[in-house]
Amino acid sequence: MSLTYGPIGCRTGKSKQRSKGADLVNSTPEQLAAGYFDAWEAGASERLRPLIADDISFRGPLAEVHGADDYISSIEGLFGATEKLVIHRRWVDADAETGDVLTWFDLHVPGAPPAPVASWIHVERGTINACR
Repeated sequence: MSLTYGPIGCRTGKSKQRSKGADLVNSTPEQLAAGYFDAWEAGASERLRPLIADDISFRGPLAEVHGADDYISSIEGLFGATEKLVIHRRWVDADAETGDVLTWFDLHVPGAPPAPVASWIHVERGTINACR
């Protein structure tokens, strides 16, 4: 992993680690975000459960979802439709178990050009609490 410091003092980096969700329990916000995207790229929504809080909230352009089971059910279709994710940059503003991770990436789905996306993940007490 290569880390640099941006102009406002937030760590930035590109993560190359590959981990299963259960391996990431009690991990840093950056590691949790990397695990989230690894699960997405693998199409393995079941890997998310150990990473996310029971009361996770998601708000995006097409849906708003609350609760871990509803979130995993809603995200399975997108995970299944994803051909590839190309992560360009990850910004981290966090301590050991609480903070924010912003990931800028291209989402590749069949029949459409790559879509540029920014994902904000908020971590509290070692689990993903919110996604935007």
